[in-house]
Amino acid sequence: MSTTESSKAFDRADDAAIKSLEQGFIAAFSAKDVPRIMSFFSTGDRLLVFDLSTPRQYAGHDAYTKDWERFVKTTDGPLSVTISDLDVTTNGSNLAFSHSIVHVSGKRADGGVMDHNARITHVYEKTNGQWFIVHEHISVPIDMSTGKPDFQSKP
Repeated sequence: MSTTESSKAFDRADDAAIKSLEQGFIAAFSAKDVPRIMSFFSTGDRLLVFDLSTPRQYAGHDAYTKDWERFVKTTDGPLSVTISDLDVTTNGSNLAFSHSIVHVSGKRADGGVMDHNARITHVYEKTNGQWFIVHEHISVPIDMSTGKPDFQSKP
């Protein structure tokens, strides 16, 4: 097998592994299983997340775990979480990235309804043959005329 063929085989395997990671993450998110959610993220201080909620960023695994624990407490009952437009880029190295759209719907603990789309970019690092998310950036478009987030944004 040539170097190019070998590299493409690794890219396909890495692509499949990352897509599987993302499906596992979505399943854990739907189940509101914080330990399982966090199993997809890098441990220690290596993780950096720009979430929708304040503060501006979460640095480290412990800080982001607390954010997820807070989020779960704001929900009541089951969540429906789906991922679409997942695009993964690998190149045979130990770094990769993806972008996708995630739709979350469910009931909030205050009785309100949660129903929104968000844009997610993940950066992954392969450690000991396994991929982990080392950076997450979540955003929603802003309607510039009102200054409000557009949670139902379509392409």
